Amino acid sequence: MSRRLLLSVILLSLVTGAYFFYERSGADGDTEPGFASEASDEFAPDGTPGPDSTPQPTAIPTPVLIPEDAIIVGAIVDKTGIMRRLDEPALEAARIQIGRVNAAGGVLGRPLVLKEFDSRSQLNASFQAAEELIEDGIELLLVTCEYQFAKPAIDVATAAGILVLSPCGGTSEWGVPAIAGRNVFSFAMPSTLEGKLMAEYVLAEKGPLVTMIVDKQDPDASAQCEGFQQEFVANGGSFRGRLEVTLENVVELEEMLATLLRTSFSTPNAVVLCASPAVGQDVVLYLRRAGLESPIVAGSTMDGDSWIVNVERTGSMQVVSYASVYGDDPDPAIRELFADYETLTGAAPAQGRPVTGADTIAAFALAAERAGSLDLNDLIAELEQFDAQPLVAGTITFNENSHLSTRSMRLIEIVDDQPAFERIIVPEA
Repeated sequence: MSRRLLLSVILLSLVTGAYFFYERSGADGDTEPGFASEASDEFAPDGTPGPDSTPQPTAIPTPVLIPEDAIIVGAIVDKTGIMRRLDEPALEAARIQIGRVNAAGGVLGRPLVLKEFDSRSQLNASFQAAEELIEDGIELLLVTCEYQFAKPAIDVATAAGILVLSPCGGTSEWGVPAIAGRNVFSFAMPSTLEGKLMAEYVLAEKGPLVTMIVDKQDPDASAQCEGFQQEFVANGGSFRGRLEVTLENVVELEEMLATLLRTSFSTPNAVVLCASPAVGQDVVLYLRRAGLESPIVAGSTMDGDSWIVNVERTGSMQVVSYASVYGDDPDPAIRELFADYETLTGAAPAQGRPVTGADTIAAFALAAERAGSLDLNDLIAELEQFDAQPLVAGTITFNENSHLSTRSMRLIEIVDDQPAFERIIVPEA
């Protein structure tokens, strides 16, 4: 074991007392670290299996023995692929919450054990990992934040009657039981509802005329602007340009903006930005270079400050977030969670979304204790009764028709390239 892994295990035991994934035993009784981590040439570029492929999820071992009465929590998330930015921090927060639950006596008097696989955002790896975890007797499955990559694991878990929780899947599929399954819940704010929240803020604080720029390659970002547009237009808002960009054509944005400025006589009250940081940072750069000084209001896909060093200046900017990572969040439970996160990982979280990882475990533990059972139907019934239910990161609401959470959000204000908590915002009824 490397010194870094050993230190992580020691710190985690001291801080949380959590149990974790153990090494698998081979047929001959020897231990093996799990599946190979190398990407296979047998995979197509989209992650689907080739004709001779053997799915190879990456098991993440830690050398801790499993108590006989343990409740096994499976996790199939992306630790090395395109969803790593969202998946891995949420998993770390779930890890912390598992330790807290165990320190308080576990769930129904039984300890939780986390067994995790790196799906690398490959569909067949997700499918194979789910089959392995079902064989190992999991009672709960945590999955990636992207529905397309989670679906193979969801299908396996649904067939086996296992509860599936996503920390941060925000697109509409997650919230509809008839699509994702009655056993599937997500703890993200619905992306379209987040867009509605942005529209309410812009209309109240900025004005009725905006330029909207959307990253069409990011499903959450696209859904944010979809929700924004619907709410904004319905309440009298209008657009001075609606631009669609991708990572491939973002370099053309500078000329697009220059053309827009030349052909219009009115300056927008705000620029609404729905984008990933990879695209959004270039949008901010070109907006300011083009001389557009209107405030920028961005969705939570732009949360965090790592991209700020890549722009010349942000100007006035507000970003929606799940929690402030700058040490100034008004909720002490969130500040405590992020302090534990830094102790565990050696760094503060890069953006606020990891809080949803802690909420998944807190919700599972609460539902099981209230039901007095791990029966799937009992767990679903309890989760569907969550009505402004306080969890680690605030209140959560589910019902039988929507399995996507409704929650309060934070508004982060960036002034002189320095982000800080500005206010809590909640959707209007």
